[in-house]
Parts: sequence; structure tokens; C-alpha cells
Amino acid sequence: MSNITQLPRWVLLYHQSGPGLGRPSHWDLLIQNGDLLDAWAFDSNPLEHSPCDGICLKSHRLKYLEFEGDLSDNRGAVARISEGNVLSADRSPDGCGTFELELDSIPAQPIHLEISPLNPSTHPLAPGDPVRIQILT
Repeated sequence: MSNITQLPRWVLLYHQSGPGLGRPSHWDLLIQNGDLLDAWAFDSNPLEHSPCDGICLKSHRLKYLEFEGDLSDNRGAVARISEGNVLSADRSPDGCGTFELELDSIPAQPIHLEISPLNPSTHPLAPGDPVRIQILT
């Protein structure tokens, strides 16, 4: 019997908006936190543009780690841009914090990033609250 613990996962999705979404196309960063995914939306690719402002989203189901394609209710479609393991996470209660993310495409070069609320007095964060992502290395 194996005692190997699987690392949590993360994914960056490009969300091509549909008429049922009510906002423009954007990038969704989803980071596993137990049985759910902490989620943020950014107007530009947060792994290529740092710092980058975005908004907090409601938690997503784990199925979005693997999902690509059309979304229900005319919300558009998502395509996986990048993904990998979460090597470390130092989270605040609202899900923000510092993360070390391993890219499946380049496992030897993890990305260190910080996600923080733009208004630190807003606790806990709610969907729609502004956040900033900063690549640390």
C-alpha cells in the first residue's frame, strides 16, 4: 500500500465570455484548496503581466482542473493555458497569500507569486472584491 500524498493542483484558464456571463473575456487562476478551488479573474494573463489586478471569484469545483470547453448557460468557453502542482501555499483565511507553483511544462522552474487584496481592510474577501497578483521571482 502506498502512502504517497498527491500535491494540490492549479490551472490557468482563458475564459472566452459568452452573452450569459456579463463581463469580458479574461483569465481565471484556480488554485486547489482542499476540495475546492480558490479562484480569481484577471483581464490579462497574470503569469505574463505582473503586477496584475483582478477580482476574487467564488470557489470553483475541482472538475475545472481538467475541464475545457463550453460552459452552461451561455457563459462562454474555457481553454487550459497552463497548469501544474502547488509546491507550497501560505494562505490567509480568505485564500490569498503566497504560492509556489510548478509548471507542468517546465517543472524545474517554479513560479513564486503573491495574491493580495487591494483593500486590506476587506475581510473576508467576497466575489468581486479586487485583488493584485505579483510574481515574486
